[in-house]
Amino acid sequence: MRYRHAVSEGSSALSANDYAKAETAYSKALAIEPSSREAESGLLDAMDGAGDYDGICKEAKGQFSGFAKEDAQQLTEKAAGLLYAAADSALSSQEYDKAASLYNDVITVTGSGSSYGKKAAGKITDIDLNQAESSGSSQQIAAWEKVLKDDPTNIKAYNELASLYTADGDYDKAAQVLEQLLSRYPDNTAILSQIADVYADAGDYDKALDALDKAAKISNTDDIKAARLRISVQKAQKAEGMEAVSLWQDILADNPTYVDGYASLANLYVSLNDYSDALTTLKDGYKKTKDSLLKEQYSLTKKNMESAGISTDKKSQSENPVEELQSALADNDYARAVQAMADSRFLSLIDKKEKAAENDAQSNAASSEAAKKKASSGTSSGSGSTRKDYTASVSSDGKVTVSKVTVKASDLGASSADTETKTSVKLGHDKKFDTDTLIVYAADGTEIIAYRPAYTDELNRTVIGEYGRDRNGYGSYVLTGGKVLSSAAYYASFSP
Repeated sequence: MRYRHAVSEGSSALSANDYAKAETAYSKALAIEPSSREAESGLLDAMDGAGDYDGICKEAKGQFSGFAKEDAQQLTEKAAGLLYAAADSALSSQEYDKAASLYNDVITVTGSGSSYGKKAAGKITDIDLNQAESSGSSQQIAAWEKVLKDDPTNIKAYNELASLYTADGDYDKAAQVLEQLLSRYPDNTAILSQIADVYADAGDYDKALDALDKAAKISNTDDIKAARLRISVQKAQKAEGMEAVSLWQDILADNPTYVDGYASLANLYVSLNDYSDALTTLKDGYKKTKDSLLKEQYSLTKKNMESAGISTDKKSQSENPVEELQSALADNDYARAVQAMADSRFLSLIDKKEKAAENDAQSNAASSEAAKKKASSGTSSGSGSTRKDYTASVSSDGKVTVSKVTVKASDLGASSADTETKTSVKLGHDKKFDTDTLIVYAADGTEIIAYRPAYTDELNRTVIGEYGRDRNGYGSYVLTGGKVLSSAAYYASFSP
């Protein structure tokens, strides 16, 4: 009798929206009949009306112990439904934190694998995504990281994080995120292309091309080929000297109809004073592409060569620029010595010697450090290998400085009796013209300087070197084609 009175009182209070009175009445009924589904259901309704969602969650967390199994399941489902409805209401009012908390309560009550639990998890992800897309950079990163933590399968989260990290210049994290995505989809060429772009943005073109090579093995589509060409071009544009020549040659070997590649390689040859190879490149490019721009560039380059007095006949070049240099130094023919050092084959040899010097200097530094460690532990060790054809050192920060290399004619395959005669070439940098220098000395002691690369002045004259600097730092300037201007003649032309 008392139980029915309490239930009736609770029902009346609910109808009158007096939720506090209803909660008191249903609690009295449960005190009389602890396993009454009717009274527990009424109590949940009263809590819902009062907005006491913590109370609902607390009741449900107890799994309605003491109730029959079927009754407990129905009550759990009801509690989850009330919490979910409240969460939806908060979400529609843009109370995102409240909504997320209530959806989490739903998962706590029913478990993540239940129907309500799965829906609630999806809603939480939607909230996180909404907050991520409407936040600032750092907030977006934090929000997307949370999205990814909650849902490691969310592809959009990986892509957004990679884009945000890249925009912030944090290429390592961008690549790391995409590598994680790739581990889930190892055969996805689009992800590999994204990784390549990140590494390219970071300037690590080798890693970028490695990623594209992996993609090509999966499916060498036109998009992959285009991406590989684009990044290969970026790498070549950043390189210098003969390294750049080699990269452009590789690009053209893979893309024989790439017009811009021929034009770029020809321009590079011109900057290295190798006009003959520039003409050969343009002629070959036109033959393969029939592009009129290459034909026009060929004609213009040939015209410029003739105006500068440069022979277009490759046979007129020295068979061996090292031999030519040594002969010029012995004859005190300074301008000819500069021209020999401006030969692309000579510059390529210097690049190789310098690279070898850097590698050996680093190897020697590592060997020396290892020897010190062994010596400190009582074990002797030989010093690293030494070379006689260069001078190089490694600073404390690991930077290698190469100050001298030695060349001989046999380095370029000569077979005459004097091929083992060595010539020392000092390496430096000229701040005045902001270019690297190659310095040798004639038999009479005159200092001869070649510029690497040559520079073009305001009058569009290409200066490949100079010799005989006086105490004020002025010498005679050597232009392309071997034309020589004294400092007075060179600078006078700038005067009106």
